[in-house]
Amino acid sequence: MKKEAWFIQQLPGSSTIIAFIEADDVEKALSDFAQSTDPFDVWLKVAAKSITGIDLSLPRQDPVPETLLSHGF
Repeated sequence: MKKEAWFIQQLPGSSTIIAFIEADDVEKALSDFAQSTDPFDVWLKVAAKSITGIDLSLPRQDPVPETLLSHGF
C-alpha cells in the first residue's frame, strides 16, 4: 500500500468512515487488510464495525469504486 487515510464523517443522526487507499492492487490491499491479525488492524476493524456496522474482516462483495477524478497524486 502506498498511501491510506481514514476519516470519520459525522452526519445528522449517524457517523460513517471514509477511507482513501492508494495501492498498485487495491483489491489485494483490501483483502490483506481483511485477513490481517496485526493488533492495530484488528482494533481498526472493530472500531469501524462499531461505528458503521460493517465488518471489514469479511471479503468484499462489491467492486472497488471507480475513480472519477484524481488530482495531485
